[in-house]
Amino acid sequence: MSGDNKKLYITNGHVVSMNPKREIFTNGTVCVENGVIRYVGESSGAPSSEGAERVDAYGGLIIPGLINTHTHISMSVFRTLADDMADRLKRYLFPLEARFVTQDLVYWAALHTLHEMIRGGTSTFADMYYFEEQVAEAAEQAGMRAVLGETVVNFPAPDAPEPYGGLGYFKSFARRFQGHPLITPCLAPHAPYTLDDEHLAQIASMADEFDVPVMSHLAEMDFEVSALAEKYGETPVQYYHRLGLLTPRLIAAHCIHVTPEDIDLLSDADCGIAHNPIANMKAGKGTSPVPEFLAKQLRVGLGTDGPMSGNTMDMMHVTSAAAKVHKMAGRDRTLVPASTAFELATIGGARALHMEDSIGSLEPGKRADIAIVSLDAPHMFPVFDPYAVLVYCAGPQDVRDLFVDGRRLLRDYSPLTIDPLEIRKQLGNIVEGVRTGLKSL
Repeated sequence: MSGDNKKLYITNGHVVSMNPKREIFTNGTVCVENGVIRYVGESSGAPSSEGAERVDAYGGLIIPGLINTHTHISMSVFRTLADDMADRLKRYLFPLEARFVTQDLVYWAALHTLHEMIRGGTSTFADMYYFEEQVAEAAEQAGMRAVLGETVVNFPAPDAPEPYGGLGYFKSFARRFQGHPLITPCLAPHAPYTLDDEHLAQIASMADEFDVPVMSHLAEMDFEVSALAEKYGETPVQYYHRLGLLTPRLIAAHCIHVTPEDIDLLSDADCGIAHNPIANMKAGKGTSPVPEFLAKQLRVGLGTDGPMSGNTMDMMHVTSAAAKVHKMAGRDRTLVPASTAFELATIGGARALHMEDSIGSLEPGKRADIAIVSLDAPHMFPVFDPYAVLVYCAGPQDVRDLFVDGRRLLRDYSPLTIDPLEIRKQLGNIVEGVRTGLKSL
């Protein structure tokens, strides 16, 4: 799917390219044709804009679209429920999903969350949930790029009445969206503690058969670590390695409880890691050893986690948290500097998804996923270091425009591909049903 306009000429801004040289063009221009970037550089060297739609960045920052490598976007309907409850996953979340999650809820909650992500400059997201076909339909309508994982668990799920029914659902979902320009179907075994050995190994084989990614929570929970140590004498990473899941197909979310040997296994496997600093802090789970991952050149991106975990889909504050939490944990202000944190949110996220050849930076030949961040607000001035402004100052309210594949999704802070009022109306009705049903839980 190419952009609505065949040619775009985005100019009058500071281009933060994230190319291999990390070039920043202070009076920059990005030229796009048929959804592909054709030129990035100083305006003085740009080709003619004749026949192109001109987009004025008004002196703002022209950046790659942000990449959210881990979330469950349709959980926005449950946002702020049981936020500080112990053992929330088993006591509250699983029962909530069994009771309330339907195709209709997933579709409208997904659109609601996509609206939030578009307004915050996110162009690509990786999701795992139920009824992923509805998430795909919502993403397609909104014009977002997405890696969408159908969740597989060892108990009846909202979209599968029998355990492991997500495997059958995935097959039809994958066939429908195979080859789609924006949607990548994916297998999503929930976690080592919600599937057995046989089905985890089967998923590894299915991923090869369908040539799709695999995403899973891994080394996230204390009880996950202790259970596998007791049963097999293995860490979660070693367990996935033995079952054939530790491959370049894997996008592993969290990876908090890992040993130096685990880090070597993750590195050798060339899998992606989705780091979720705000969700991890809020749940008191601990800090993923990202500086050690980066020292081993692992593929690390950032994620918000679901709207019940990190509460917002705000990649800018996640990026800021990624810079700060490791400084605090390591008592070293030089750890994960702003430039590195912004890398994790852009080209790092693309690498974690194994999509760095097409997205994550502004380079000729890549897809035109571009955001424009305004510098008009008081907290955005002055600009001595664009990375510091983006990581330590900016918020989603500063995103003026967003393009995915050259298609404009946000213009002057207003979404173009979705109807926020209709989404709020439809989701409001669903929320009232949940509110009523909670009384009988």
